[in-house]
Amino acid sequence: MMKMLAIAVLCMAVPTLAAQVEIVPSPVPLDGLFHVVVRGDIGLGDSVTVLNLRTMEHVTLDLTCAGDRWVTEAVQAVRTCVCESAEAAARLDVQLGDTLVAATEAGEGRSTTTRVSYRERIPGEPHLFLRRFDTEEMDFVYAGVEIPSGLYAIEIHDARKDVSCDLDTIEDVPGAFGREELLIDLEEIEVASGRFMVMFQLDIYPVDQELRVVLSNADGEIVMDLPWEKDLWFGADYGHRVVAAEVVPLAVSLSETQLSLPVGCSHHVYVIEPDDADEYRWYEDGKLLSTDDRVTVGGFVSHDWKTVTAFARSGVQWGVAEFTYRVTPPPTVSFRDPATGQVARQPWPSTGAVQIMLEDVYTGEAPVVDIGVLGGDRQHMTLETQVNEATWVSAAFRPVDRGWYAGDVLWVEYKDKDGCSAAHTYATLRLK
Repeated sequence: MMKMLAIAVLCMAVPTLAAQVEIVPSPVPLDGLFHVVVRGDIGLGDSVTVLNLRTMEHVTLDLTCAGDRWVTEAVQAVRTCVCESAEAAARLDVQLGDTLVAATEAGEGRSTTTRVSYRERIPGEPHLFLRRFDTEEMDFVYAGVEIPSGLYAIEIHDARKDVSCDLDTIEDVPGAFGREELLIDLEEIEVASGRFMVMFQLDIYPVDQELRVVLSNADGEIVMDLPWEKDLWFGADYGHRVVAAEVVPLAVSLSETQLSLPVGCSHHVYVIEPDDADEYRWYEDGKLLSTDDRVTVGGFVSHDWKTVTAFARSGVQWGVAEFTYRVTPPPTVSFRDPATGQVARQPWPSTGAVQIMLEDVYTGEAPVVDIGVLGGDRQHMTLETQVNEATWVSAAFRPVDRGWYAGDVLWVEYKDKDGCSAAHTYATLRLK
């Protein structure tokens, strides 16, 4: 009892000072709680009236002593579409920007005004998300840092941008698609939720010999259409938050990346990954070569490098891979004078050094030739020295050291590693 009396004496002990009125906090956040605080010479039983100037709605609240000031219970400045807080003793229906007036007749009467400002952000906001639609869960999930073809959404959580009882919008959020910039508008998912979203469709598919990436809005209108290239990124930036993901097609790998084929030879190139695609397309020089999981290349006229582009589709996902090939002159093999590099003259001394030269053989491994004597047993020699891209030579040797003498006829033969008969070549050398 004595404690309560002491507090009452403290509240009434400020003599003859006019009342000072303030609204705390000021400005008042939309949907937020506030109190009216009065300081000065007032007495028990005094009250404060709070008025919304736009609607003329008002509430009257009693003042309660709190130390050296008088305070009302909590009032909520809230939109009509938002439920009242359990902590509020009174409610005023407001809109963003409304003016609130708090007035009291106590202490010769005083008043103050404030405005209704933006909602307070939830701790940690704003949040920015990139989500993809999962057809199994039938919902949007975290997209990750790589995005293939599919339906996606950018989502922002920001209570400050929720300002009305309609579906609000966030406009002109900066984004990027490859080297192109774009502005993104998002709409609130639900009234008064503070959660905003925009959906878009990402499609990757071939056009002629090029893989295209098409970005469409929710209405199916094309926003951007770009050729796919490595390190193509999609991203957005909001409130110092960034989301970004690389646009990735279906992974496609081939059995070959580079080929050199002798004139008259051919080679099959396969799609290794994916191992069972739904569709294939092979192109060269703008022409469709095949719709199978393989293509055959080669030619009867030598030519420089050509590029073959392979597209593969699994479900809605397309991917691309390339390989290059060329057709080279037919290989030749000959006996050479290691001193001059010239073709060995016949008959060649059995005691003279000689070596084997292969020309127009394009391979990553040292080729092998067969060498022997007509009418005798065969034996093999591996050519180990690469002179340049297509010329290979063996180590020099003396026929006599291998048991070949005057009157013998040496032969050397090269066969293509893939068994192409058009690349088969041989030469002979008579010894003296």
